[in-house]
Amino acid sequence: MTNQRAIILRKHVQRDLATIERLNEHVRRIEQQNSILEMNSSKLLHKIEELTKTLNEKEDEIERVSVRLSDEADAFEKRIMQKQSEVEDARKYSEILEKELHQSKIQNAEHSMKQEKIQDLLPNGGSFMLSIPSHAVQVELADALSKYEQSMRQISSLEEKISSMEAESQYLGSLRHELQISRMRYENLLEAHGEKIERIEELELDLADLKKLLKDQTDDFYTD
Repeated sequence: MTNQRAIILRKHVQRDLATIERLNEHVRRIEQQNSILEMNSSKLLHKIEELTKTLNEKEDEIERVSVRLSDEADAFEKRIMQKQSEVEDARKYSEILEKELHQSKIQNAEHSMKQEKIQDLLPNGGSFMLSIPSHAVQVELADALSKYEQSMRQISSLEEKISSMEAESQYLGSLRHELQISRMRYENLLEAHGEKIERIEELELDLADLKKLLKDQTDDFYTD
């Protein structure tokens, strides 16, 4: 009877030892998984810190570019409006000169006709005296032509400046488009950053569950 009890006790001990070995192996696997999770979690946290730093730097850079582009756009628009106003004033002045030039031509023609009629009635000595007003008209006409040509040159120069500024405005538009693309990329990075944070939180929860499971199994092992 004693031998039988010893055999039964030995079987229980062997079974308990096998159970203990299985539990120890399970604990080792859990500890290994725990170590891997902690290492991956540390790597991910480091990557998130680097990504956050990069995102902050990009955000500051985008903000600086946005402010600079906005200031440049306002300055360009003001310059364009100013130059357009100058062109309009120059055109109005040109129209006035054209009218004066036309009027001078008419007056010159009328004066020439009157002079010819008077010369037909006067002796030869009066021709020199009558040529003086005609010379004054010619001088006035030349002055009007000079002013008109100068005004046209100013208009041409202003139009070239406006054309150049419009080209710069188009370039500014392309920069604004690039800024919009940068903002979209930044938003995508933020979204990806949020997803990574959610994944880290999930991993942390999994890690906590594994630690709790390990603790429960260890407690059960010592309780048994």
